[in-house]
Amino acid sequence: MGKKETGFLRICFDVSARTALSLTLTYLDWVILALVGRSLFLTHTVWGFVTIHNSCFSRFFFSCVAWRQQQMEALLKRRECELAFLCTISWLFQATERRKRERRGRGFITAFNSLSTD
Repeated sequence: MGKKETGFLRICFDVSARTALSLTLTYLDWVILALVGRSLFLTHTVWGFVTIHNSCFSRFFFSCVAWRQQQMEALLKRRECELAFLCTISWLFQATERRKRERRGRGFITAFNSLSTD
């Protein structure tokens, strides 16, 4: 079975890698459009239309990236809440187990003391 990769650092790396990739793709899109536009000698009107279209695409792309970052931040907050809950449950379980051991220990000492004094 594959190792399950979860954790704060993995999620942070995932967010930053996707953001960097998205920004790189957006800039590459601009460069490719500029090269294609110059090599095919597009007229000003068509080039203006392509630039406007690319600008709208970039805005859409950045809004998708921002939405994805919001989703990841919400996931991190949810994970933090789950971790806090699990820590609380663990602490309560340990406290309960400690009390049980203390009671058993006191019972044994009391029984031992009553035997030794008889």
